[in-house]
Amino acid sequence: MLTIEGLRVVYPRTGVAVDGLDVTVERGEAVAILGPNGAGKTTTVRAVTGFLSSERVSVDARRLEFDGASILRKPPHRIARAGIAVVPERDKVFRELLVEENLEVARGRSGDQALQDTQDMLDELFPILVERRKEQAGLLSGGQIQMLAIAMSVLKRPTLLVADEISLGLAPALMDEIVVALDKIRDELDLTMLLVEQNVGVARRLCSRGLVLESGHVRATGTMDELAADDSLANIYLGGTA
Repeated sequence: MLTIEGLRVVYPRTGVAVDGLDVTVERGEAVAILGPNGAGKTTTVRAVTGFLSSERVSVDARRLEFDGASILRKPPHRIARAGIAVVPERDKVFRELLVEENLEVARGRSGDQALQDTQDMLDELFPILVERRKEQAGLLSGGQIQMLAIAMSVLKRPTLLVADEISLGLAPALMDEIVVALDKIRDELDLTMLLVEQNVGVARRLCSRGLVLESGHVRATGTMDELAADDSLANIYLGGTA
């Protein structure tokens, strides 16, 4: 479903952020991108989901294809329409809008039965959002904002979900709840997933395969169990969380 070959991303002031990255994600698969801060994880996500033209970022690749079509240097709105949804690391929701208004923005003008079925599923998975639907999204807790961001991203039933650091700043118990919900969403919607994470435990629960980035280069690839069992990777690149 997603093919990246020879990805190179250069920022105008800071230079090369990703250089020569290769990764494939098969339909129905969940793949993790792991590594410390500054490794190039979020930059890789942005290359897939699209930079704004005003950002003046240089993105090149031998291949950057989604479902057989090139998405290289395509604007974010066209990539989203093609079926790629993203849960960003920051600026996840419209904080000044109500919870229900955020969902209305994500829903758009579509009112078909499939969308309503998805909304019903999300209401069951995230009942707190139903309870707080008349409140401003900015008043939600960090975990509740994460739930709302996930709900907004999957409401229109994308085929690829790209999630950037979904565990960041969340308590373990709350993260458990979100992982369980994501598993159910993947099964119901037949989602393919690309997950950017520093938390190896979360990545192992959601993904079967991963790659470790170091300074914009691929340091290692393998199954999640293989990566987590490698002491050198765990201690140096994965925060000792194997």
